Amino acid sequence: VHPMPSTEVVDLGEVFGDDEETRQFAERYFRVQHTDLLFADAAIFVEGVAERMLVPLFMERQHARLSSRYVSFLDLGGSHAHRLRPLIEKLRIPTVVITDLDPTELKVGPKGKPRWMATANTGQAGLKSGNSTLRDWHPQLQDVEDFKAPTPAQLIWTGAPECKVRFAWQLPVAEAGSQWPTTFEDSLVLTNIDWFKGLNKLAEEAEAAKASGQQKADDDKKVRPPTGALADVAEAVAGATTAVDLLTDLHALMRNSFSKGDFAASIFERVAAGEDVKCPKYIADALTWLQDEL
Repeated sequence: VHPMPSTEVVDLGEVFGDDEETRQFAERYFRVQHTDLLFADAAIFVEGVAERMLVPLFMERQHARLSSRYVSFLDLGGSHAHRLRPLIEKLRIPTVVITDLDPTELKVGPKGKPRWMATANTGQAGLKSGNSTLRDWHPQLQDVEDFKAPTPAQLIWTGAPECKVRFAWQLPVAEAGSQWPTTFEDSLVLTNIDWFKGLNKLAEEAEAAKASGQQKADDDKKVRPPTGALADVAEAVAGATTAVDLLTDLHALMRNSFSKGDFAASIFERVAAGEDVKCPKYIADALTWLQDEL
């Protein structure tokens, strides 16, 4: 005997209780964003434009079964995901929160006072995570070093009945001598160092051909020379002597006039064309978990 189909009605007016600040945040968010979260099989919170553009593409390429399900992507910034925690608890759909570790270091601020400031993680001691979701929701850790080798219990929150949330933050990258990136962008770069070096070589060849007056048609190349933000990153990768130097250079580059949107769009175009750009492992592992949950 098959059980009768049933539907549970959730009163969204009661979801956030007396937390007026969170209620206002949620109401304004849904006023300007799609409300497909309310009808989704699963949810993925992402940190910014690059993840919002590229994670669905990586999912389509490497997680076909998950890609066939109704997954809602919310790009409100992973560090703000805790604002919608009460709604996730009510909807009880498996959820992934992809967010940045946001390492901070105690430095002297502009006015001469000590303050915690964003920094590249090159192995220095005493770093703290500046991410509110990771500090206050899960896994509720403070020191960056404690995030380095997470246990399953630290990755998966099960604090509400029939509700699981899988957290994903940057982890040391084996392809880069286990250096530890701090954003999706530098994780992507460190995971694909050889690919970016190849792009820079193409750029140098194209520049040399142009200087010598030779015609060099892009159609003759399977991979076109990079331009814009992608070219800046490829040049940084080729110019760095060590992985530590690369992390430092990328941190400075990303906080200058760097266009993350242009960078993401360029990567999207090349991945869609079939180029072998690998998804950072911390994200790929979370997508695998979500696929298994569904």
